[in-house]
Order: sequence, then structure tokens, then C-alpha cells
Amino acid sequence: MDVVINQGSVDEEEQEATDNIKRVQGQINELINILNTNVEALQKRGGNLETLEGLADQLYEKAGEFKVVTRRMRYKHMARNNKWCLLSAVLAFLLVGLIIGVVVLGIKLSSA
Repeated sequence: MDVVINQGSVDEEEQEATDNIKRVQGQINELINILNTNVEALQKRGGNLETLEGLADQLYEKAGEFKVVTRRMRYKHMARNNKWCLLSAVLAFLLVGLIIGVVVLGIKLSSA
């Protein structure tokens, strides 16, 4: 009977070792799946970073173009504004001159 009991415990130990191996193999497979998922995510992230870098370069170029256009528009509007200010000043000067001329002429006519 001793031999049978020993045989039974050996079978149990083998079964336990087999179960442990299966459990460890399952954990390894799960770890491999997680690692593959992480590698895929990193590759996707790398692609997204390249896309983002390209978009950032385009934005930088467009910002330069925008700066040139806004500078041009600022000068254009400043020149237009200056033109109207100069025209208004000339008209005001002429109007003041006309009023002074009429007043001076009126004073000369009334004193004569």
C-alpha cells in the first residue's frame, strides 16, 4: 500500500505541476497580448506625433503668411486714415481762412 500512496502523491504532484505550468503559460500569453497592444499603441502614437508635427509646421508657415498680410493691411488702412485726416485738415484750414476772410472783408466794408 505504501507504493500506491506514493504513486498517488506523485500523480498529484505532477497534476499540480501541470496546473502551475498551464497557469504560468496563461499569464505569459496574457502578458504577450498586453505587450503587443502597447507596441501597437506606441506605433500609432508615433504616427500621430508625425502628423501633429506636420500640422505644426503648416501652422507656422500660415502664421508667417498671416503676419505679412496683416502688416500690409495695417499700412493700407493707416495710409487711408492719414489721407482722410490730411483732407480734413486742409478743408478745416480753408474753412477757417474763408471765415476769417469774410470777417475781415466785412469789417473793411463796414468801416469804409
